[in-house]
Amino acid sequence: MLGEAAGEVRLGVEVTAPEQEAGGLVVRAEAGAEERGDLVVGADGLGSVVRRAIADAPARYAGYTAWRGVSPVGIEPGRLSESWGVGERFGLVDLGGGRTYWFATKNAPEGQPDEPGGRKAEIRRRFSSWHEPIAAVAKAAGEHDILRNDVYYLEPLRRWSSGRIVLLGDAAHATPPGAGQGAAQAIEDAVVLADRLARSDEPRVALAEYEAARRPRAKAVLKMSRRADKAAQLASPLGWRFRNALVRRLPEDAQRRQLEPLVRYEL
Repeated sequence: MLGEAAGEVRLGVEVTAPEQEAGGLVVRAEAGAEERGDLVVGADGLGSVVRRAIADAPARYAGYTAWRGVSPVGIEPGRLSESWGVGERFGLVDLGGGRTYWFATKNAPEGQPDEPGGRKAEIRRRFSSWHEPIAAVAKAAGEHDILRNDVYYLEPLRRWSSGRIVLLGDAAHATPPGAGQGAAQAIEDAVVLADRLARSDEPRVALAEYEAARRPRAKAVLKMSRRADKAAQLASPLGWRFRNALVRRLPEDAQRRQLEPLVRYEL
């Protein structure tokens, strides 16, 4: 459905740089290929090539690494949970059809290699003693299907656009996954950007309105995500004990109120 709506799509093209020239916009690709147009939208993620034309903004390491995978194990229908340990956590998401998406984390130095026994062995060693069904999900994971990525984020950029080049999603405001808002915020960006472009005949005006509408929201989500990540990854004895005691005593309605700025937001 997305492909049909998008029109012409070409895959496997590695963009090397967008440039603004007197005659308009040029997007340069590998092997000397060029494309000209009226607007460039950089929706190219954390390591955005397009962002280099707007800001010098290196990604920041969040202090932990994450594993992800899908196991052929069924869990409680509709379940979505995240369990916290000491400097590590494990998440479960029911996909239906006897499959479970899972993720796990640990505090670690940036770029730390896998343990000699491999990813699955480390995950089972760390998490098999946790509550069910974590052990079963970890056991069923395929060794060669487990992704591992260090986690990064971006500090808020001073601007998201320059001329007729604009950023969207992680390219503009990559957050750690503490609030689970990465894809959601990219979708919100796309809706607002499309709306402002449709309303204005002048792209620069549309881009300015898009930034004004989206930057405060993205900044607030980044703050919330980092705060959640720091709480979840606590490893100091005093810190994680205080966190656990606080969460146990926090009423359910108070927990829901904390999420209201995310889920009740209207574009």
